[in-house]
Parts: sequence; C-alpha cells; structure tokens
Amino acid sequence: EVQAYELGLKSDLFDRRVRLNAAIYAMDRTDSQIDFSLITGTRNTLETVNAPGTTKIRGLEPEGQFQVNDYLRLSAAYAYTDAKIPDTANPFSGVIQKVFIAYTPENAASVAADWESPFMGATLKAHVDANYADAAHSFEQFEIKNDRSFVVNGRLSVADIQTSQGGPTLEVALWSRNLLDETYVYRRDPSNRATLGDYGNFNTPRTFGIELRATY
Repeated sequence: EVQAYELGLKSDLFDRRVRLNAAIYAMDRTDSQIDFSLITGTRNTLETVNAPGTTKIRGLEPEGQFQVNDYLRLSAAYAYTDAKIPDTANPFSGVIQKVFIAYTPENAASVAADWESPFMGATLKAHVDANYADAAHSFEQFEIKNDRSFVVNGRLSVADIQTSQGGPTLEVALWSRNLLDETYVYRRDPSNRATLGDYGNFNTPRTFGIELRATY
C-alpha cells in the first residue's frame, strides 16, 4: 500500500525560451517486497518477504530547458532520492538486517545540447548528452554497491533529404553510445564471496554506428 504526495511546478518563461519544471514528493509504503536469496552449491533459492513498518521515500526532481537561439537548445535534469526501508528479518538466517531499494541512486543528473539548422536544402541535427548516477545497490539484501557512472552519448545526422517528388525523405546519422568509453560495474554480487569472491557485470563499452532512414 502506498500513500504518495507531490508538489510540482511547470513553467514557460521569457517568450517560451526557458522551461522550468520541478517536483518534490513524499511516499510512504507499507509491506515493501524484499527479495532474499540463498546460494547452496549450484542452487539459488529466492524468497520474497514483506518489510515491516513503513518504507519512506523522499525525492526532488528539477529540470529545465533553454532555447539559446533558433538552432541551439540546452537542457538539464537532476534527481535526488532518499529511501529508507525498516530493517527486515532474513528468512534464511533469521537475522534482522538492513535492506535497500535496488538500482536507485541518491543523486542522478543529466545535461544535453541539441542543434538543428538548415543544411544544403536539408536539416543538420546534432545531439550530445552526459549522464551521471551515484553508486547504488544491486540487491535488496546486500549493502555492497555497484559503481557510480558517467556516460556521454552523441548523434550527428542530416535529415529531410529530398529524393524525388513524391518519394521518401532520407536521414543519415552517425551515433555513439558511451562516447568516452567509460568502464564501471553496474551490478555487483557478493553471494560467493567466501569461495569465489565478488563478481560483477560491466557496462557496454563504446559503441557506434551509422543509420539510414527513409520516411514515406
């Protein structure tokens, strides 16, 4: 069961060149579901229990856009999340322990820039964004965290290319994800620490590609 409260603001300012939105919220959740696992040999047993008491989640989310000129738009967003779950009894050991909400960083932020202008009878589009997130928990039952992350993505394209009268319009794009080739562990598991040690899953390395799109 959830009781949620939110106060928000949406605004367009300075002849709609600036957009500012913001929200603060509070959420009280009872009977939060927590997954506990127990690895014995090659078997992984999973049991879901309800945390006692009230889980309290508080957050703040401002975001904004700025139309610098006819071609350039800048944007930014930030999210703060504070989540506290009451200590919960592990069904396998009976020990009352700390538990967490998985994949919920305390701080996350992003910035982006978009350019769109005429180009030789077509449209030139460019986009770049940078995204940051604090280290977060990978599992509800383990206090260990994954790595914090910082990822930059980009895309450059020429769109609205006319082929023939009544024919399709084309778009050619060059894109890259994780442009700076950052490496981090997004999922870390200490279940086998006593035997094999912790293991983790790494993010996808830099990828890039070319797209050709036809619109009829």
